[in-house]
Amino acid sequence: MIERPLVFIPGIYCSTLAINDNTFWPPSKFSSSTVRDVLDKLGTNIPTAVCEGVPVVAKDLFPSAYDLKSMSSSWGYTPDSNFWTFPYDWRQSNEISGKILTEFIKEKIQDTNWDGFLTYIKALYIPFQCNCRD
Repeated sequence: MIERPLVFIPGIYCSTLAINDNTFWPPSKFSSSTVRDVLDKLGTNIPTAVCEGVPVVAKDLFPSAYDLKSMSSSWGYTPDSNFWTFPYDWRQSNEISGKILTEFIKEKIQDTNWDGFLTYIKALYIPFQCNCRD
């Protein structure tokens, strides 16, 4: 029996980002114009406060980054019952993300007998990162 629910927090780059419901991170294809567009969007609209209304939102986890369904069930968890993911705008301050995470957890434990959460924070190697040794 699961005594404490679990929140999975992905690593940097592992939450998808969108503007007006149009995902720009990760890019769907890599070309010079796409990369230029993505870099432009990544450098703008970065939240500096919790309630700041910026058009960029974290929507989901990086596609196929994690096999959360089998991972969580192998640990005895049920998604959206006692297991949740917490996508976040990884460009913003950890202070902001922490405040948003606190509210997320408070919402999930409201009207339950849970006294807290376990968190599983995962860093992920992104396979298309550049190896800049030269």
